[in-house]
Amino acid sequence: MDVIVDIPRAELRAALEAFLGNAVPDTVTVPWVCNSFGIADKSVRHAIKTGKLPHTSIKSRSGSVSMYLVKPEDAFLLWGYRLMPQNNVLT
Repeated sequence: MDVIVDIPRAELRAALEAFLGNAVPDTVTVPWVCNSFGIADKSVRHAIKTGKLPHTSIKSRSGSVSMYLVKPEDAFLLWGYRLMPQNNVLT
């Protein structure tokens, strides 16, 4: 994947934690992204499937994908604008 922005991951994490007001895990689930950024599950899954949101697939014993894990900083790059006060959909 080409580099879109050249910002150290630690700076992105610090900004995300400042917006959310708490510590952010190293990897998060789709529901966490939905709740934190106020977006639909379908939107997050679409970003994963189209390659816009890097992820790790966790597979069940049968081999099907049981969940996706993403780095919160990657989600912040896509949907961080939603956390700005004028765009805040979480209130």
